Amino acid sequence: MPKIPTQRQTSPLESARVKPHDSPESEGVPMSDTSNVTELAKYLYKVPEAMRLLSLSRSTFYEQMRAGRIKFVKQGSATLIPASAIRSYVALLEREAGVHLGETA
Repeated sequence: MPKIPTQRQTSPLESARVKPHDSPESEGVPMSDTSNVTELAKYLYKVPEAMRLLSLSRSTFYEQMRAGRIKFVKQGSATLIPASAIRSYVALLEREAGVHLGETA
């Protein structure tokens, strides 16, 4: 009778993938003061990553790009969002709302 595996075996590539819950904090490494986060981890973000960072839907994100409110660059067929463009967009929203980082509305 064939042996039935009780657990799904993972390939080396699957086990090397970063999972959403993998973070320095989950490994017991304290994060620096996250109440005033100004540095982003990368220089360029793919559109879905930038959408998540800004908490925008796909349609709203592309509307903001078309309106010139979110700057982007093209590398071949890939559309990439510079970290500076993400910071600029947040600053624009704060100016429009009359709110400065650290203040309440």
